[in-house]
Amino acid sequence: MDETYLRTDGVAASGEDALQQVLLLERNARDTLREAQEEAQRIVGEARDQVHKVRASAEERLLAETQALAAAAQAEIDSQTRTIRDEAAQEAAAWVQRASRHQDEALEFVLDVVTLRRGA
Repeated sequence: MDETYLRTDGVAASGEDALQQVLLLERNARDTLREAQEEAQRIVGEARDQVHKVRASAEERLLAETQALAAAAQAEIDSQTRTIRDEAAQEAAAWVQRASRHQDEALEFVLDVVTLRRGA
């Protein structure tokens, strides 16, 4: 019993033709699935590569920012150190000036004390 089927293009076909059509459709579906899987794997690979590039770029940028912050902090520390040293040097110079002004008075006082003791 030879059955007749209507193909997708509207032409009548026998059971064997219909089976061939189904097998062809199945093969095409498998090929399409395989191609889709390959494309998905390619896309995933590209995405991974892009993630690595973005991560590396972010790490480089972060390192550069960190180094810039460290350099700025070191410059501030150096500036404050110079300021403290300058202030300490000015204060020491002021002490030396005061001591120099009072040196004669101190010497005179010591001589008076020593002289008074000797005279007593």
